[in-house]
Amino acid sequence: MKITTVVLLTLAPYTLVGFSAVRAADPAAERALFHDIYKELVETNTSHSAGDTTLAARRAAKRLRDAGFTEAEVRVVEPFPSQPLARPHR
Repeated sequence: MKITTVVLLTLAPYTLVGFSAVRAADPAAERALFHDIYKELVETNTSHSAGDTTLAARRAAKRLRDAGFTEAEVRVVEPFPSQPLARPHR
């Protein structure tokens, strides 16, 4: 349930930013951009058993950066970082 919520919350601004980048363009260009964004997200395996929601978030972050957001405005938070946390030696 939480993963679905994160993906949905990620998708909304992801799509809106894509549309704002081509606001002055014709409706066909808007549809094509929406199709590309949606296709990329749907084709990313985010299933609990074998998927990668972090990959989907990284792809969304790239779209946001491409639309003009800065590194400081876009941050991907991994639920389980790939690098283990450093532990002090005892």
